[in-house]
Amino acid sequence: MSLRQNLEIALNQQLLAFNQSPSTLSVQDSSGHLTLEIDFDKIESLGCLISELRFKCLTSKTNFSDLQEWSRRLSSRITYLLESLAVLEFDPQAGQALIRSHKPTVHQQLASFYEVLLELSLAGCLTLRRYENNKTLQQRTLVSLCLTREVLLRLAEDLAETAPTP
Repeated sequence: MSLRQNLEIALNQQLLAFNQSPSTLSVQDSSGHLTLEIDFDKIESLGCLISELRFKCLTSKTNFSDLQEWSRRLSSRITYLLESLAVLEFDPQAGQALIRSHKPTVHQQLASFYEVLLELSLAGCLTLRRYENNKTLQQRTLVSLCLTREVLLRLAEDLAETAPTP
């Protein structure tokens, strides 16, 4: 079964167990090469609050150019979040790519944005978080991502389809 299908089953099981409190779900695709771990603050029937999403792609041949291509595919494919994503920087020495919201959502002194960090350290690892930057205090704070179930399932599918191949 696909990563999306396994995530949908896991979400349904959480709802049936009436487990809406903070929890971590971990699902894999049928090949075992793709793993999605999500730290939930809350799960409901229509949506969820997520503190962090981690995606791991086990492949033996991922190199920095694969990471660059993966970041470009992700930023052009994931267009349905609150803000569009754009590659911010590549760090070949650290083996990392950083993607952020192209234009953060700004409300009064707060700027909210997505941040995606891709790393080669685990043969292909992605971390998605959302932050608020308080311009007055010059302080960045981790905040929950609010996603509908459909957007979360689509995101899982897009992560799987854009990942470097084993």
